[in-house]
Amino acid sequence: MASSKAQYVHYSIPGGEKTFAEWEKGDVSEHANSAFIFGDSKPGKSSDDLADLERSRIVLDTKSGNLRVRSSQGDRWFRPGHRCPDCAGRLELKKKFFACGNPKSPWFYLCSNHEAETACKTVLPANTGGSLASDIADAETRRARKLTREQFDRLWKEAPDILDWAGDPDDLQKVINKAKARAYRYLAHKAEEEGLSEKNIAAMDIPSLRIAFRLCRDADLDDVMTFGDPVTA
Repeated sequence: MASSKAQYVHYSIPGGEKTFAEWEKGDVSEHANSAFIFGDSKPGKSSDDLADLERSRIVLDTKSGNLRVRSSQGDRWFRPGHRCPDCAGRLELKKKFFACGNPKSPWFYLCSNHEAETACKTVLPANTGGSLASDIADAETRRARKLTREQFDRLWKEAPDILDWAGDPDDLQKVINKAKARAYRYLAHKAEEEGLSEKNIAAMDIPSLRIAFRLCRDADLDDVMTFGDPVTA
């Protein structure tokens, strides 16, 4: 019986059987793992009976977090993951037991050395389907993004229409969304003036983050306010 919360979920193969045939010339499990964690494989049919997905090449067991790959060599079950950027461990797909990323997602990627004597605390958010919700950045880059994001948040949290809001509380979220959009437009414009190709803080490298941090830190809120609703033709 299929449902949105069924235990087993089919995942597509980007490029179909032709791609899978190429995968089988090498390490098919590694190819499937990469397609899953980077979101190239998309979730589809689900069922509580694994037999219903007999023809599926890639299946996720949502209870264990393990992935099944069915190839000409037979079935292999393994936990999706990637080398940890901060230690010799491996980031592995796990059910969340503390808040991280999208509250609607039950998953995150946790370092296999999180319980070691010298514990690695690296954890990355995952999307609802289990793919990574961010790139695999090291601790220094993640800290720099966090600091830059805090400076960016000032651009909308301290905006006059937020601080002086006296309207219906039910309408406040709309005002917040507009303020955030305005701040994003401001940063994108200023980043382009600085020659940055990447405008998304969550995807920036350290050199770009230094520039974005400065832009947000030194921003004049009156200037930010001029980046209101875009003009439409």
